Amino acid sequence: MSATIRYKTTSVPKFGSLSFSAPQMRSLGVTLENSMKERIARAVSVFDSPMAPLSEKYKRRKLRFHKQPVRDLNFSGQMLQSAGIIDFSKEQVTIGIQGAEAQKKAILRIRQGDAFWGPSPLDGRKVDDQFLEINRRNIDKVFK
Repeated sequence: MSATIRYKTTSVPKFGSLSFSAPQMRSLGVTLENSMKERIARAVSVFDSPMAPLSEKYKRRKLRFHKQPVRDLNFSGQMLQSAGIIDFSKEQVTIGIQGAEAQKKAILRIRQGDAFWGPSPLDGRKVDDQFLEINRRNIDKVFK
């Protein structure tokens, strides 16, 4: 006699879809976009550390225009304003910088080693928290 009990089924119970909707994916993108923009405004890099200091010349220029002398993408504000959700669907959300001039500036800055664009670990945690909350709500809907 065996101490094991085996149960085998040929069908899987269907509980409904636990996938995300396009608006839910968009809300994840909005959370990430807002978190990144807030971090950039505080002059914090994608590594959650302070951005590199400005050159003395650029620092003086920003001060002359009554701007903070830090890398916060806020001199003209064009690049920061052009950053946002480009596309979203049930499967993904794309965040980027729109507009040819802003894209050129961003690419140049990234190539120069300026670590401003992309999610930081803290940005990722905010999205993870929202992901779990959306998932919890979706599961609650299925089992109610």
